[in-house]
Amino acid sequence: MPIKSDTPLVVALQLADRGWSVMPLCWPKPDGSCACPRGHGKKNTGKAPLTPRGVKDATRDRAVIEGWWAEWPSANVGVALASSGLVAIDCDSLEALQEASGLGLTPTICRNSHWPAYIYLAKDDTPKSRLIHWGTSNKIDLLANGYLVVHGKHQSGRTVYLEWDDVAPLPQWVSNALHSKVETTAEISEVSNDAPPVILSTIGKDIWYGRVAVDGEDGRVRAIDQVSNIDRSETLFQLGIELSKANASNHTIVDALAERDEALGYDKYTDREDELEYHRIAQKVGQSSQNLTSDIKDYPSGVRLPSYNAGDLKRRALSDPSPALTMLPFLGQHESSPFIVGAAHLLSAYPKAGKTELLCRLASEWGTCGYKVRYFSEESMRIWQARLKLAHGGFDDVTIVDALGAGRHLIVADIARSDFDVIVIDTMKLLMMENENDNGQINMALTPLVAACRPSNKTLVIAHHTRKGGGSGGEAAAGGYQFFGGVDVGLELERVGQPTNRRKLHGVGHILNVPELLYERSGDGKFSFLGHADQLAPQAIATRLEQVLTKDFQATNDLRLGLTTPRPSADQMLKVLREMAEENSVERLPPLSEGNKPGVTYKWRRAT
Repeated sequence: MPIKSDTPLVVALQLADRGWSVMPLCWPKPDGSCACPRGHGKKNTGKAPLTPRGVKDATRDRAVIEGWWAEWPSANVGVALASSGLVAIDCDSLEALQEASGLGLTPTICRNSHWPAYIYLAKDDTPKSRLIHWGTSNKIDLLANGYLVVHGKHQSGRTVYLEWDDVAPLPQWVSNALHSKVETTAEISEVSNDAPPVILSTIGKDIWYGRVAVDGEDGRVRAIDQVSNIDRSETLFQLGIELSKANASNHTIVDALAERDEALGYDKYTDREDELEYHRIAQKVGQSSQNLTSDIKDYPSGVRLPSYNAGDLKRRALSDPSPALTMLPFLGQHESSPFIVGAAHLLSAYPKAGKTELLCRLASEWGTCGYKVRYFSEESMRIWQARLKLAHGGFDDVTIVDALGAGRHLIVADIARSDFDVIVIDTMKLLMMENENDNGQINMALTPLVAACRPSNKTLVIAHHTRKGGGSGGEAAAGGYQFFGGVDVGLELERVGQPTNRRKLHGVGHILNVPELLYERSGDGKFSFLGHADQLAPQAIATRLEQVLTKDFQATNDLRLGLTTPRPSADQMLKVLREMAEENSVERLPPLSEGNKPGVTYKWRRAT
């Protein structure tokens, strides 16, 4: 293993002989400022790449390595982690070191600097990603991508060097953490070559290839050799603008910014949240209505949008004996269910009316039927743990995503890359719209969600709240009309008088007549489907009562229990029976002529 007294070139060659891909990095002056020709700012001094493509230029070629250090003899040595098959555990504090040691640090090669970094062999299935500020200490970086400074000088003046000789296999807890990131966040994919993903203007190409950057001294774009202090954020923002002008999609802008940030060495090793920053830039530069379609999907030039011959579709439908629409079950019901497989639904209700409880129950039911459900929630896992403790049914096929604060771009990216069958967004607040009355903003927030689900026939269910004044035909949903216009089925959930645990679900659909459905939730959390609401209209109740009334007197509750579901409430029963008595079709005991008798059990029979 190289020792700290070896020259950078000797170290770089020794590491290349071990099969590690190396690269030259900036080095500091004795006062801590940048000593390389690029004049990097404080945060990049001692670690910014010196080659045009950064980590993508890393190599094991001895001739190339010798050429680099002939040009920059004092350059620090960096190792490209992914291409070298390595993972680094970089501890940035004493608490981080103690936490990592407690989790398990097998003896391995250690990079010594201000704080140590432990280098391990990646497994075959190790995701090529990074977790920054991981752990309870918030100071552990798990790095399976990018590069690591392994030899030279830290800007503080400390010597950076490697010690020990053997590289140990990656600890299981690190592998688990990196796999967890792939499950819960939108992974940034690498660009397969160095070319931009769209055709850029001349200035866009110059920014892309690192020939120009924004000078932090005055905010102007200059040739890289004339920039005294690179303003990383502003440079990325300018690149985002150029990508947006070229009609790059939101996702393309995010991936491109991530790739360029690393390739050009603008990225900072600490004190940042990579993906969130890229998404914020993409969102800002993509607000123009001219770029609306690119926020949905990339359509390269010369490629036509998917199209279908209507006649062929009709003939195929007529020849298929199966139903045209497949329904997800609703509390055990298929025929009456308003949820269509592969369609987009909006479920609106007043706050605390039971949206989440209903969706939780349905998620369990759908999972039991073989559908995989991905549930994006604004509630904490602690709240969910308490809810699931009381909930009935199984939840093994339901994955809950803590999405509060993630924003719609990360959510859309997660949906597009997942293999789940049903996507639940609870609630619309997760999309963080500035103005829910602006139909343009609603369209920009809602359409990418629907578009992300449609290619793989995912079912989308979005929870929303209703306006104070209520409404019908989709008008009850708070905000602009595009909330209902942008989905296939719009549903509204309402409380229905007495009993207080009864709810009515109704709505409208593009090609589906949604019946008014009733259900109840019992005190122990069980849901029961009651039937169609029209069965509880006064005339319908009277017709059903005629089937159970006899010549003998029966108590009100006995008559109620004699009806099939949905059963009316006690108040509804009394009201309808009194109207029937006034029409002389039934008799009451005590007689109706004696008026109301509080505390007396009323009995009824057919009029004789």
